[in-house]
Amino acid sequence: MKTVRASLIIAAYNQLKYTELCIDSILRDQDRIPYEIIVIDNGSGDGTRAYLEQKAKDLQGSRDRLLPIFNEKNLGVAPAWNQGLRLSTGQVLGILNNDIRVSLTWFRSLIWALDHHKLALISPFAATGELNYDFDSRAAQFTKQNLCKLWKDYDFCAAVFPRSTFD
Repeated sequence: MKTVRASLIIAAYNQLKYTELCIDSILRDQDRIPYEIIVIDNGSGDGTRAYLEQKAKDLQGSRDRLLPIFNEKNLGVAPAWNQGLRLSTGQVLGILNNDIRVSLTWFRSLIWALDHHKLALISPFAATGELNYDFDSRAAQFTKQNLCKLWKDYDFCAAVFPRSTFD
């Protein structure tokens, strides 16, 4: 895998707890390329702004960067993603909803699949519902069972793609 800076764009509207879990799950994998995380807050009123401002400060001087963007009102998820994509600098881009948790190897696995299958865009499998199970064990089991499988018609709430796809 090439070492390229990745931009992850997250659309958020309230749900501070989920935004925290999302960002924590992204940052916990220390065996990965550096991330530029752009979070577009669509006018949340639940403390999301204060959290994002503090998290951006906490990451200063680290290998990762968090850039919060604050909209006065909720523009919707697609306009927020587009807003973040236009500001992104990474050669590999990812878009996520703020209620997504990712597994430890999610990003490098998706980059491998992009390259291996010569894809323009890929979306990880997502399960819905409460996370009342051991997330890492379930993700590892799912990956083992489905390694190298592709589903062609899957509705996504997260996707990874090369900058050339966006351009």
